Amino acid sequence: GGKSTVVRELVNQLDDAVAIYFDDYETPETYPKSPAAIVGDGADFNEVKSPLLAQHLCSLKNGEPITSPKSGMVVQPAKIIVFEGPLGRAQQETGQYIDYLVFIDTPLEVGLARRFSRSLGNADIEAMSKDELQNQLKNVQWLADNYLLWMRDAYLAQLQQVRPDSDIILDWQQAPEALASAIIDALAEANLRFGDIWARRHI
Repeated sequence: GGKSTVVRELVNQLDDAVAIYFDDYETPETYPKSPAAIVGDGADFNEVKSPLLAQHLCSLKNGEPITSPKSGMVVQPAKIIVFEGPLGRAQQETGQYIDYLVFIDTPLEVGLARRFSRSLGNADIEAMSKDELQNQLKNVQWLADNYLLWMRDAYLAQLQQVRPDSDIILDWQQAPEALASAIIDALAEANLRFGDIWARRHI
């Protein structure tokens, strides 16, 4: 809930950071054909496959540039890699590269409302043709139907698996700037190897 905004603010507040987003790497092969079945089988998030994302995380940590599959732009490595993703360490393929895990604790109904808001808010409904409007409504119906069918269970499984393994849990109701500052302070307190960045920020 609101992760992307916090990630952008976090990168802005740091001197030497780069962001990488799970959503930029989604393909038809990322998720299994029956996500509802995975939730029913105990929500094994290792069934979610992101080989290119894992490769790019490894490259950035090794100081090597990557090319974004979404924008085609070259992304240069930085001292801090801010990785936005929903599965934390519960997905070993990418989770193995996480040094410090932040969980933004957002109620499910807030997350669902934001999904609906994004789906409708990004559409220029008045300019849509009848067919386009029908497709938009079908997308909203798909979201509602699938939320009831399996997505809610998946989010609950995420709470059970990702949240307890987090290094810090933050309240979603804080402003993005405050959340980013809290993350930076928590990293400093954890004494991760970014001493020069913290020193410059607090001068």
